Amino acid sequence: MILTGDFCTVTDLHAAEDRWTAQLHWQTDHAIFGGHFPGQPVVPGVCMIQMVQEVMEAALGRRMQLVSSASIKFLQFIDPRVNAQTAMEIKRIKEENGAYNISAQISNTEKVFFKFSAVYAAATAR
Repeated sequence: MILTGDFCTVTDLHAAEDRWTAQLHWQTDHAIFGGHFPGQPVVPGVCMIQMVQEVMEAALGRRMQLVSSASIKFLQFIDPRVNAQTAMEIKRIKEENGAYNISAQISNTEKVFFKFSAVYAAATAR
């Protein structure tokens, strides 16, 4: 895991028949926020995408890789000082070939920050 535990802590990971849910706790003192952006920290979009993968990997117990993305929408900034905790929901459909067609979002009770549709497959050995 690249970000989990250091940049963002994942708690309350739950699996239902067609979805995973988790709570994300952003570490407001992480060095990333010193550069993104000084005095006005914002969770980088690439980190949101990476957290989707890391939550999937934690739920499945194996490495995954992004195959394709149909849509990525950054709807609101996540300022970790204001929204230190957010929720992630990943709706999933497992395809016959073992890949997962997913629709993910990061939100809180008031707003949706990020929406993402993609296909993930088991990571190939390097």
